[in-house]
Amino acid sequence: MSDSERLKKGNKIFWGLVLIMVGVLILLHNLGYVRDDIVRFWPVLIILLGIKKLIG
Repeated sequence: MSDSERLKKGNKIFWGLVLIMVGVLILLHNLGYVRDDIVRFWPVLIILLGIKKLIG
């Protein structure tokens, strides 16, 4: 497997895990296990992911 194929596979796995985590966070919020002030700052996670992609 070439480096390009390995990178694409890793990228797909990463974004799949991100979507799963967001879904779990929304579910836990709807069930009342996560406070509102934590959910309010979810855009910060997207910003940090963008910074991570720019740096590395």
